[in-house]
Amino acid sequence: MDEDTRAAGRRALTPSARRLIMRFGDRRAVVSIACILGLVLTLFGTAADSHATARLAQSASVGNGIIDVKAQFAAVGDGVTDDTVALQGAIDAATQANQVLMLPPGTYLTSGITITRPITIIGASPTLTTLRAVPGTKAVLTLGDGTVLPSGMEGFTIANIGIDGAGTAGYGIWIRQYGGIRARFEHLLIQNCLGDPGIGIGNEDHAYSMLMSDLTVKNNRIGLRLVRRVQESKIIGSQIYGNIEHQVVIGDGQTQVTKVSIVASQVEPTTNGASGAALLVNGVSNLYLSSVYSEAKTGATGPALEIVPGMTSYIVADGVHMVGNQVAPYAIRLPADNTNVNLTLVNPIMNGYLNNPPVENLSGPTKRVVWIGTQNQPAMMSVRGGLVVGENGGRLWGNYVGTVEYDPPALAPGATVTTTVAVPGAMKGDMALAGFSAIRDGVYLSAVVSSKDTITVLFENKSAQTIDLPSGTLKVSTWNYQ
Repeated sequence: MDEDTRAAGRRALTPSARRLIMRFGDRRAVVSIACILGLVLTLFGTAADSHATARLAQSASVGNGIIDVKAQFAAVGDGVTDDTVALQGAIDAATQANQVLMLPPGTYLTSGITITRPITIIGASPTLTTLRAVPGTKAVLTLGDGTVLPSGMEGFTIANIGIDGAGTAGYGIWIRQYGGIRARFEHLLIQNCLGDPGIGIGNEDHAYSMLMSDLTVKNNRIGLRLVRRVQESKIIGSQIYGNIEHQVVIGDGQTQVTKVSIVASQVEPTTNGASGAALLVNGVSNLYLSSVYSEAKTGATGPALEIVPGMTSYIVADGVHMVGNQVAPYAIRLPADNTNVNLTLVNPIMNGYLNNPPVENLSGPTKRVVWIGTQNQPAMMSVRGGLVVGENGGRLWGNYVGTVEYDPPALAPGATVTTTVAVPGAMKGDMALAGFSAIRDGVYLSAVVSSKDTITVLFENKSAQTIDLPSGTLKVSTWNYQ
């Protein structure tokens, strides 16, 4: 017996898997039988002593809470035989008897299986236990049947399993209406869903309190797509990368998504030519990003984060790392004409490609973006897009600055001279200030926005003698209030 076989047995019941089993119910026998099955795998390998394994599985079906899909439902798991009937039969039996379904190591071909009642399904590991689609499969695994407000559908757990769309499946996991209430997805590998629509995990409508942890989602058209009344759901410690279009899509602009968190995860377009933003947002009330890493690899054509026009989006990004590339030079792209964007960036590490800024299209009063801290100045806060100070304060929309080197001519008593400074963003009617590094007593400065993007500065000698100022730096600033 080789070391790989022993390792497979040791991984068959990881601490997280044991926690999932115990969470399913209070029956100590569930944990006991699970440990015995793990011991069999460890000592004898996945193929040895099938009679002992069968006897354990048969005893497990009588009150101890475990069903073995191979021993009791004749699933083959050889990557050649279609195991759909065996898998569906085991799922139906486990849900009816309120038992845990164990999938031993193997590759189980299926045209699609459906879960309509609460169940816990646990495999050996995402690389040892695989559900693989046969050609023409709509979804490898479907949660729910699309029924409106079904009863008793809360509480799915799927763990330690690989899901392979084999290049043709439309979904790895398809969450139908109300099928994702309190669903738990832990330690899964979902890949190769390239059919129509080509989504690793996607929902239809109404999915509440979902937890997705330790996922690897890659080589699909879209990694995760959460839309239409997804609420209070979390993605934690996951790798979502190398998908062809978007890595994660949240919201479709039709119905609000609320309280979604992505924490300590990689959301990254590592595939050359990835055609969309890594994270696409359209209508999310309270999206929280923390320690999310997204660097657009060479050839990816979308930014790390894009907020599209549509419903109101409130987003807090805390400690994110987002980088653009030569094709997608901005880390974040905002819509040009959307007043419904509310984005707060807290201590981000963000870079555009070469000299490009990290955020595209920030100018104008339609943006509400707050920066708290930067990579090099953690104590600084700058606000672009509207800040109200005081109970009756006006809204500050923008502060724009310009700097030039200037050598004024000699000024006789009472004489004046003017010069202009280009300040993109300045508008007539804005407040303007000026300062000169070589100023002397007797010379006074005033500034006015004389035309769009231009500030005119007046030097006036109010003394009784001629003053010849040396060359210096002329700095101007304009503030826009509403």
